Amino acid sequence: MSSSNLLLKFILVYFFVVFTFTGEKCRKDSKPSTDSKTTETSFSNSKGINLNYEFPASQLVLSFERTACFGRCPIYKVDIYANGSANYKGRNFVEYIGSFTSSLSHDSLIKIVNKAESIGFFDMNDRYDSNITDVPSTITTLRTRSGALKSVTNRWDGPVVLKELEDLIEAQIKIMKWTKAGE
Repeated sequence: MSSSNLLLKFILVYFFVVFTFTGEKCRKDSKPSTDSKTTETSFSNSKGINLNYEFPASQLVLSFERTACFGRCPIYKVDIYANGSANYKGRNFVEYIGSFTSSLSHDSLIKIVNKAESIGFFDMNDRYDSNITDVPSTITTLRTRSGALKSVTNRWDGPVVLKELEDLIEAQIKIMKWTKAGE
């Protein structure tokens, strides 16, 4: 077999693998999805444990990012702060391209924190990855009760419960009312 035939077969197999295994991770229709006061937020998780957070209102408490792939995967990032204010930056294959602002309700933030606590997010591996280089990543970052940031990058084969948390966050992002930044 000639080297050009071998190369052609390799390329065909590569694209087959990439397009076969990125179907669920690539979504075409993703929508997006400060003062110096202190914001204290109290949550009770599903186990009844009281989780008290006290952060400056302008401190980041949640970040959610979807990265590029070979296909038409949504590329965007959302940062949410202790006072509920949110910044969205859409880059490609999303409804909103550019910078937008919104706010996340206290109840929605409680839902996300409760889910994160119930699935053991803060004890998860930092990275779920594979040798396939051209699949999108979802990077979820939450601030712990102690104030440290915990990030989990899910590029491939993360736990099902992590995917459920990602879906919950994305659902909250989609229902937020986004306004073009600077307007």
